[in-house]
Amino acid sequence: MNTKHYINYFSEIKDKSKEEQAQLLEQARFETFAKLKLSGFSALNLLFSLLIIAALTVASAIQFGYPSLYNIVALIIGLGIQHYFLKWADGRLLKKGLLKAMSEQNDSHAKGN
Repeated sequence: MNTKHYINYFSEIKDKSKEEQAQLLEQARFETFAKLKLSGFSALNLLFSLLIIAALTVASAIQFGYPSLYNIVALIIGLGIQHYFLKWADGRLLKKGLLKAMSEQNDSHAKGN
């Protein structure tokens, strides 16, 4: 997952600079996939999105026949859906790590003062 795609995505950190957001998002990615062990859900999201593409393409092929322009259109639509679904689903996972990283950062600032 490229965390740079999520800069200015979360309202919790939109007020921070892009560098601070990038740093927090990398911490969130580590929290999400290493500490919270949610990488399996990310893999399931990818598998589900690939099934969406396959289902649209197969449905188009059954409906319109195999050598059809509609199959290409269905594939393009499926890729668009996949892109937005993965960004949304991975964003939900990343938000869990982001909230944890932000709370840990606030705890460390509170202890340091």
